[in-house]
Amino acid sequence: HRGIKGLVVLESGEIVSGSKVEVENLETGERVREVSTSILGEYWKLLLPGNYRVRATVDECSQSGSIKVSPWQQITLTEEEKLKRLDLVLTEENCQSGPR
Repeated sequence: HRGIKGLVVLESGEIVSGSKVEVENLETGERVREVSTSILGEYWKLLLPGNYRVRATVDECSQSGSIKVSPWQQITLTEEEKLKRLDLVLTEENCQSGPR
């Protein structure tokens, strides 16, 4: 299998279950189907070779007025590579500005 896998964690290192992982193909601009993290904070997505950007979000606005989002990270998959690991770290962002 070819694709990406990883963990979604908070800055403290705490795992985040149920967060949404978004994958976008940079060559076509197409957003690939989103996946959710497991109870252990793991995610995996099968992908064809190409250039992608990936981020994780938790879409719930907290009582403090913030959401959790990771910055977009770019990753390139080649024919020779089977599976790449990409861990994503969530930080807090103001709900009004929304995920980037």
